[in-house]
Amino acid sequence: MDRILLRHEFICMIFALCFVVSVFALIRTGLSRREHYLGECARVAWITRSVAAGRGAILDSDGLPLAWTERQYDLFLAGAGNSPDLLPFLAKQAGIALPPGCPDGENLLKRNLTPDELLGIEKLQASMKGLLAVRPRFERNVVDYPEIRRLVGRMPDDLEAGSGLELAFDSRLRGREGVFTVMLDRNRQWIPSTFKWLREYSGGEDVRLELPLEKLRESGIAEGNGR
Repeated sequence: MDRILLRHEFICMIFALCFVVSVFALIRTGLSRREHYLGECARVAWITRSVAAGRGAILDSDGLPLAWTERQYDLFLAGAGNSPDLLPFLAKQAGIALPPGCPDGENLLKRNLTPDELLGIEKLQASMKGLLAVRPRFERNVVDYPEIRRLVGRMPDDLEAGSGLELAFDSRLRGREGVFTVMLDRNRQWIPSTFKWLREYSGGEDVRLELPLEKLRESGIAEGNGR
C-alpha cells in the first residue's frame, strides 16, 4: 500500500513539475516574447502597398487630348501547385475567355480585363478569388499621327531620359505615388475598415498647349520635311 501511495505521489510530482514548466513557458511567451509574436502576426496580417499616380494629359489649345493615360487591369495567377488545373473552372465562373498559352512565365492570364470580367471575379467565392490577382496598369496613349507622336515624345523612366513634350513637362505631368496599409482576413482578402493611407496619391496635372491639333501637325510635318 505504501508503495502504491509513493508511486502516486511521484506521478503527481511529475505532473506538478510539468504544470510549473508550462506556466513558466506561458508567462515567458506572454511577457518577454509578446512583442516578438505581435510583430510577427502584424507582419502576416497587415500589408503595405503602393498606388501609382496617373500621368496628366497633354491637350491642344481646344482641349483635345494628344496624349493621355488609361488605367488597365491585368489578371494573374496568384496561387501555386494545382491551381492551373482550376483555371478553366475559375474562368467559366467569372465569365472570362482566357487566351491560349496562359499562364505565361509571369503567371499572366489576361491583359485589359473588361468591366464585366472584373465584376465576375469579384463575385467569386473568397477561396477561389484567392487564386487570382488583379493588378492595375497605366497605359499611355497618343493620337495616331506620326508628327504628333514625334512632338509628344517618350515618357522618362528609370532606363531612359525621355524626349519631346513628355520630357519638357514631366514635372507637371508626373503625379505622386500613394502608399496605404490594410489588414487581411484568413482568406487573404482586405478588411475594408482597416484601410489607411500612409501617403495619399495625387494625379498628374494636365498640360494645355497654345496651338490646335492641325497647327501642331503642320509644324510637325514641316519639321519632318526639313530634315
